[in-house]
Amino acid sequence: MDTNENGMQVIMHIGRKLPIYTALVDTYLKANGMDCVSATAEKIHPSEKRSVKPQMAMGFILGSYRVCFVKIS
Repeated sequence: MDTNENGMQVIMHIGRKLPIYTALVDTYLKANGMDCVSATAEKIHPSEKRSVKPQMAMGFILGSYRVCFVKIS
């Protein structure tokens, strides 16, 4: 988890942004009764900010060392 957080901080420190998954943004827009075609940039921006945490969680899970976290029955 520390490695994942450090990677995120390095990306932000050098002035880069994470790629935003449009499917997450579309989901948040639809939850607010909008769609990506008719929404303005100022309406899309909060949805993009909101999608960062779930995206980071997915990256953490997909990038984790599975041998350490697999339950052996």
